[in-house]
Amino acid sequence: MAHGADGVYYPGERSTARDVERVADGVPVAPKVWRDLTERAAPSGIRPPGTG
Repeated sequence: MAHGADGVYYPGERSTARDVERVADGVPVAPKVWRDLTERAAPSGIRPPGTG
């Protein structure tokens, strides 16, 4: 294995692992993007998940 490589994968293996993580932990969103989304949703009465 090449120096710095973390393994050998078959096609689709890394994508599947990432999908499993995102189902369990959620999709990462940059703080600025999250803030913008919640500010735009608030006037419509839409609350972010986990806030009530």
